[in-house]
Amino acid sequence: MADSDRLAVNLVGQTLLDGELYSQEDLQSLEETLLTNRANNLCVPLDLRNEVVIRVAQVELQISLGNADAVEQDLNATEESARHAISCDPNMSLAWIALAWAEFVRNDYTPRMAELVRMSMVTGANEGWSIARRVQLLLEALPKMTDPQMRDLLAGQVRRLMAGGYNRILAFHYVRLEDAERRFLADIFATGDKDQQTKIAAEVWRSGEDIDLPLTPARGTRPWN
Repeated sequence: MADSDRLAVNLVGQTLLDGELYSQEDLQSLEETLLTNRANNLCVPLDLRNEVVIRVAQVELQISLGNADAVEQDLNATEESARHAISCDPNMSLAWIALAWAEFVRNDYTPRMAELVRMSMVTGANEGWSIARRVQLLLEALPKMTDPQMRDLLAGQVRRLMAGGYNRILAFHYVRLEDAERRFLADIFATGDKDQQTKIAAEVWRSGEDIDLPLTPARGTRPWN
């Protein structure tokens, strides 16, 4: 593999981690390099991490396009990449959460998905991308997630995002949830201090939705609402 190809994969992987979006054509242009990596069975954690991130992005794009056959194909590639990454670096939290997410896409909430999420916690409890993906995944699974330990894990991860000031991400999750899941999130938000609650509420209000938190001013008393 040429150094320029490796650089391209790592650049795209890193910018995806930073929140950048790519077109189907952009991601497909990396396919030959990804397949070469797999054929060569390389063990370079940075390269493998970025490969997993790109594979996840490919699946998400195909889901958004409603292309079921491509989703299945890309899920297989994601799982293969994640398993290889773990064989190279068992402490790669990002690969564990990718496997958990692939399991959820295929089979909804399952004990296997929960165990894979736990492994992602064991290997990278403080990694930003993994925290964000765990919160996203577990909120999607929440309606069927009766395990109190998994609910506590989710609550702790939400509090980590609150402490980090990721208010826009938290508001985004809140507004897309159904009422029962909104109440679960709001109860966690209510454990924050006044500054945290006020900033989260402001982001929710900006989206056009409402939220009532105990330490926030009444809606309408701030310039943005």
